[in-house]
Order: sequence, then C-alpha cells, then structure tokens
Amino acid sequence: MWLLGQKTRRTVVDNHELLLICLVAIAAVGGYLTDTGHVAPGTDTTTRQVSSWQSSGSFSHNATVRNGTSAFPEGEVLEDRSVYLQRVAPVLDGAFTYTYSASNESDLTASAECSFSIGPSNRRKTESSSTGKSNDR
Repeated sequence: MWLLGQKTRRTVVDNHELLLICLVAIAAVGGYLTDTGHVAPGTDTTTRQVSSWQSSGSFSHNATVRNGTSAFPEGEVLEDRSVYLQRVAPVLDGAFTYTYSASNESDLTASAECSFSIGPSNRRKTESSSTGKSNDR
C-alpha cells in the first residue's frame, strides 16, 4: 500500500531537484528571520540615573552615676552600654541621629520608632516615640 499514487510519485521523482531547492530556500529564509530577530530585535534600552541618596543613623546614650558604688563612683559618666543600672544611674540621656544626602533638592519624610525597656527582664515597661517630616538635608 503506497500512500502516494503512482502519478504523484512520478512527478516528485521527475522534479526532485526543484523540490530540494524550494526546501533549502524555505529553510534559509526561516533561519535569516530567526537570526535577525535574535541579533537585532529593534529595542534599545537606555538606563539613566535621575537621582541618588544615601542615609545613616546612629544612637548615642549615657547616664551619670548619682548613687555611687564601689564599681561606679558618683559623677562618672557611663556611655553606650547595653545595660544601665537604674539605682546607680537613674537618668538616661539618649539621642538618635539621622543624616541623609541626595543628589537633587528634595523633601524628606522620615520616621523612626525607638523603644526601650525599664525594669527587670520579668516585668519590663516598654516606651516608644517617633518623629516626622523634615525639609532639611
């Protein structure tokens, strides 16, 4: 059982060179179109930095000893410690300093939330505060 009739087979055999040239031409055109789309897709991307900014923040804190002990004499200033003893230095002074710089003039809206704990670890009191908008740089 032949899929092609005898007349069709004869036509293909008699024109096999022409058929081969057509198939090669179709393959060449397809390859060219694929390569052109890949190599030169026609899209040009330009990246431009319009502005940039940089920021930093730091905490500083200290307490003056008011109730002296053998470890901490009265009047000594304790600075940047992870723990302050409330009975030895009951008043804590602290600040958070935030700075930023930008490549263009712009307003800045910043907020910071600071919290601290007072008392023994089993009954801590936590307080917090926050700040708002600044137009300064």
